[in-house]
Amino acid sequence: MEARRERAEAKVAPAPPREEKVAKVSANAVRVPASVDWSTCDKPRYPRAAVRLKQEGTVTLAFSLSASGEVLDGRVQESSGTSRLDNAALEAIVKCQFTPETLDGRAQPSTALVRFGWRLNG
Repeated sequence: MEARRERAEAKVAPAPPREEKVAKVSANAVRVPASVDWSTCDKPRYPRAAVRLKQEGTVTLAFSLSASGEVLDGRVQESSGTSRLDNAALEAIVKCQFTPETLDGRAQPSTALVRFGWRLNG
């Protein structure tokens, strides 16, 4: 019997700034969005039941981050269609460290979105 290969992809996209902490910023301000430091976390494991059931999908996760890049809160923003895939991605990525967002070189609290794709090959 041929072994199945598993593949997971992740993309990070900046989330819009939180409305409750909108500060007036000059038009020339340089904003660098937060990003995941993938070296600080383990890749999510494909749940065995999802492999058996041939489940795939892409989940979008939203994170609230401190100015130091620590995850304060994480949630599923858009489901992959399967809660076991959503939960596996969230449990793994919430443990990651993020590089904080900066505004004119100063780190600040922010939010970030991470899209994680679950795909079976074979």
